[in-house]
Amino acid sequence: MTPRAKLGTAAARDLVARLGDRLPLLVEVRFPGCGTSSDWYVCSTDEQWQELLARFPSGRTLVVKSVNDLNQAGWDVLET
Repeated sequence: MTPRAKLGTAAARDLVARLGDRLPLLVEVRFPGCGTSSDWYVCSTDEQWQELLARFPSGRTLVVKSVNDLNQAGWDVLET
């Protein structure tokens, strides 16, 4: 996995913009410390991607990969 970026930072803004250019996205939302399994989403539009980013409160981890790049190693990680 690639280094984590905290939402609201310049690194996260750059990552979000770059990912928005690589739609559709497969997104795993992790809930650290909650003892629950991850939720999975496919964002086919920029609107869906932006809504997903706004949906989760702090303390969540979003692990993101372009559907077109699933055969390549490495996922992008955003911390909310």
